[in-house]
Amino acid sequence: MISFRTSGSVLPATFSYASTIWCSFRDVVPYSNFSLQQSCSSLAMQICKLAKNSARQDRKFITRLQQVNANFEVTIRQTRSELVVSNSLQTSSKKRVRIRTLESSPGQITYLTSRLNH
Repeated sequence: MISFRTSGSVLPATFSYASTIWCSFRDVVPYSNFSLQQSCSSLAMQICKLAKNSARQDRKFITRLQQVNANFEVTIRQTRSELVVSNSLQTSSKKRVRIRTLESSPGQITYLTSRLNH
């Protein structure tokens, strides 16, 4: 252990080498003053506020993204259902043969359902 004794208050300083060095506060921060401490404290508070606001914005973004994805999935399901219905109607209308018979008036068309052989 290495220690330095000087006049003034004594503070421990721990380093990565696991040795503790004792030195005075004036040796660590020779030009300390109250306004500098206030500035640092104010800066630390601003950083905390920014971090908190950033986390809040991240949560809002994630929530909105989840809502957009859910709405997109609903829209895709609805569109797929509409396409299936449309395709089945087109398929069934292709299977019907329109035949105009002599008994029908010009505005009437008789539909005979039959399978078309391809």
